Order: sequence, then structure tokens, then C-alpha cells
Amino acid sequence: MSRPRPTRHSTAEYMRTGTSTTRASARTNTVAQYPAARAERAALARVIDKSFTAASLPLLGLPPQWSVLHHWSASLHDRPGHPAVRSVKAMERTSTSGSSRSDLILFLSISFIGAWITMIPLWVEGLRRTSAAQGTPRLAALCMILMMLVPALTAFGLTARGRGPRQAVRVLGLARATPWRHEVRSVAVALTIPLGLTAAGLTVAALVGWYTPAHLPGPATVAPLVLSALLSVPLYFGEELGWQGYLLPRLLRYGRTRGLLIGGAIWGAWHVPMTALGGSYPGHSVLLGIPVAVVTAMLLGTVIATVRLSTGSVWAAVAAHLSLNEFTLPLTREVSGRLVDPLLAGPLSISTWPVTALAVLGSWLAYRRRAGRDQPLPAVEGRLTASR
Repeated sequence: MSRPRPTRHSTAEYMRTGTSTTRASARTNTVAQYPAARAERAALARVIDKSFTAASLPLLGLPPQWSVLHHWSASLHDRPGHPAVRSVKAMERTSTSGSSRSDLILFLSISFIGAWITMIPLWVEGLRRTSAAQGTPRLAALCMILMMLVPALTAFGLTARGRGPRQAVRVLGLARATPWRHEVRSVAVALTIPLGLTAAGLTVAALVGWYTPAHLPGPATVAPLVLSALLSVPLYFGEELGWQGYLLPRLLRYGRTRGLLIGGAIWGAWHVPMTALGGSYPGHSVLLGIPVAVVTAMLLGTVIATVRLSTGSVWAAVAAHLSLNEFTLPLTREVSGRLVDPLLAGPLSISTWPVTALAVLGSWLAYRRRAGRDQPLPAVEGRLTASR
């Protein structure tokens, strides 16, 4: 008995037809002819995903909430009617409709030029951080506040120009996109992620002798940080409405993985006016500080964007960014018994790179697992297409 020839439909072909009959036929034929391969592939994805989660979380010192976020977001994507999923789908539609490349270039041009303009007073005054022991002068604080508002104001202006102010608030994510219960839970989980990554990174730094923990922070240390974080919330909306509300949907047209990495690199390059003045890595050469800042931003920006995509909430992305700056940075200094070099220890340090990279890898594996579950054996279909 001769073996039936495999279908010659590829995923791209039956998606282009736009008809459910052709799509269902291609899926049925492929699955029927390769049941063993499909089962093996699904089992392998589950093993890799579970192994990574089980092995990496204790090793890295990440909080269990990271696993909760992963499994929670995975279950949400199995529920197409959930508001979080609808929010992400609407964002993905933005990447392919009603937005041109010229809009993206205009947004980036204004955001970058605006960032440099806001830093001009510091360059004129000759202010530069040469030591981690230096505080932040009032002029520098004011310039940084103005710089953080540039992306949101740019995004709002460009969006309101075409859709009106009310629609701009909704499209960019300032208006709540999901029920309150989901938003609160998303924000709570997002707040813990930078703390977990930083704790794991500090463990690495302590093992190699770059960090010396002295004591745990007490209420007298944490309370002022909480107050400062609450007052700073509008500033972080100022950044994330631009990056996650406007930029990210338009980068998804280049693919999820590529879009997240490009977005992180853009985020790092946008900080150059401040990094060049010793903002992130005082006492180090600009030639070292800027590349380190870009790599760090690519990793942390990918984590923040993954929070946005996993929860469907810009508010959660704001919480992750706020936790990074308002809690992990000052707590790193408070817990240590000596002066900390931000290049070697802390959330922006090279000691946190491996931890963050593993977190990014874990989220990528989870995404591939979901994508593989939704696609009918793309690897097999790709080989069939290539053999024609």
C-alpha cells in the first residue's frame, strides 16, 4: 500500500486564501499525516518549558510570581475573549493598519531630538557625574523629568492628529484596557519582576566579589521609596505610553522577537544624552558606558515589553519600569555596606545580564510554545515547501 503524499499547502499559502475551508483542510491533512511528529514536538516544547522554569527560578533567585506571570499569560492566550487578549490583538492590528513607516520615523526623530534638547542645560553647565557617591542636582532632576515626558507627548500628538484626543488616550493605553481586577494583579506581578532579577544579579555580583550586602532594608528605608514611587507614576507613563503604547505595536510588524530587541536598542540609544554625562555609570568612560547601557536596555526593555504583551496592559509595563528605577536602584545602595559601582552590581550592571538574558530566553520559549501549539507543524510544512 503506497504512502499518501503529504499536502503541498504551506502555512503562508492557506493564510493568504482567507477562506476557512482551505485553512481547515490544510490543517486537517497535515495533522492527520504527521500525528507522531506533532505529538513529539508538543511534548518536547512542554519538557523544555517546564525544565527551564523549574531549574532557573531557584537558581536565579527569581520570585515565584515570574512563573505565575508565565503560566497566567499562557492560560490567557487560550481564552480569545479575555480583555487582555483583545487588548494585545488590537495592538497587533495597529502594527499593520493605519500606520506608516514615516509615522515611526517621525516619532523617533522627535523623541530623540527632544531628549537631547532637554539635556542642553546640563551640557552648558558642565554637569557630569564622576562618582556613584554624587547626588542628583535639582537642575539635573528637572531635565530628566522633561526628558521622560517627551515620548508620551510625542506619541499623543501624533496619534491625536489622526484619531482625536479621546481615541489617542485609548489607543496608547492610558485608559484602562482590562478589568480592574486584572490590572491590579498585572501591576502587582510586574512590580516584583525587576526586584527578582536584581536580587539574582546581586547574588552573582556578591559571588565574584563586586557586591557586599550588609543588612536588609527596614520600614524607614522602604517608606520614602514608596512615597517617591507614587509621586513619580506620571513620569513613567510619560515614557511607556511612547515606548509600549506607540512604538511597540509598530515594531511588531518586523516580528515579535526582532521587534522587542529593536525596541530595547532604541530605548538604550534614547538614553545616550544622559548616559554620556555619567548618568548610569559615573566614573567610567563614555566609550564603555554607552555600549553597556544599550545592551542593558535591550535586555530590560525586552522584559518590560514582554510584561506588556503578556498582560495586555501598559499600566503593568509602567509598574515594571517604576520598580526598576524607584526600588531596585536605591535598595541596591541601601543594602550594601560600601559604595556600589553601578557598572558591576545592581539592576543596570553587567552582573545582571546573565539573569535577565535567561529570563528573556524563558519568555521566548514560552512564546514559541504557544505559537507552535497554534500552528500546524510549521517546521514540517517548511521542509515540504522547500522540497518542491
